[in-house]
Amino acid sequence: MRCVSWTKGPQMTIRTERTDVLVIGGGTAGFGAAIAAARQGLEVTLLEATSKVGGVMAFCPGMPWGGAYPTNQIIGGLIEELTERLTQMVPPAAAKRDCTLENFGPEIIYDHDVATLTMFEMLEEAGVRTRLGAIAVSPEMNGDTISLVQCCDRHGPFSLEPKIVIDCSGDGDISAKAGVPFALGDASGNMMAVTISFFMVGVEWNRAFADPDPYFQKFAAKGIAEGRLHSDLAKLYLMRGFHEGTVFAIPCMFGALTAQTLLL
Repeated sequence: MRCVSWTKGPQMTIRTERTDVLVIGGGTAGFGAAIAAARQGLEVTLLEATSKVGGVMAFCPGMPWGGAYPTNQIIGGLIEELTERLTQMVPPAAAKRDCTLENFGPEIIYDHDVATLTMFEMLEEAGVRTRLGAIAVSPEMNGDTISLVQCCDRHGPFSLEPKIVIDCSGDGDISAKAGVPFALGDASGNMMAVTISFFMVGVEWNRAFADPDPYFQKFAAKGIAEGRLHSDLAKLYLMRGFHEGTVFAIPCMFGALTAQTLLL
């Protein structure tokens, strides 16, 4: 049973809520952490700053789940459960296929909207309290333990008193502010570049993928020579989406950043 209290400040009333587990970030990591905790009978609050769960997956339609089949066998757990729900729908909302890149195992492609909706349903079934448009701002410490997290949403500021905090956000701000050690970049301070991904519809697959090179290097070179692409964009990875005529694209940066830096 969640407890809520109100504290009157100089200008507004601040809500304080108590929860067993606070999960920050509703990407795939936060999704998994929240459901796993809730299925153990704990009260779980999931904060997601955007309008939907799924993280990068939710905002990059067409991005496949490439890590689910590292050796042609699914890793199991919630990713398997989510995949099974999608593949068993009529018509199916996900499928397994071979990756076009070397040294990569099969991947899962899916209907982006159905997948995120199914994730919402799984969170609700587990009893997770999912709060969208909610941002964790700063922690209050009791020694080396987070005793309270100051948050805000469209209704104004509020506080959460968790027994445990799991920071699954992309930036890890609450962990950093709580004193958790961290490092930025590699030994030289180089940071991974921002990924410029986009999604296309109405593409004629037989024409777009007539060239067998999955990196479209000939076209990338032409774009660089004409000044239409940055010289670091030597490879353009395009892949077929789940639905006919859809394409997901990721320009791959090389040159200024080494492959080692990209992995970091």
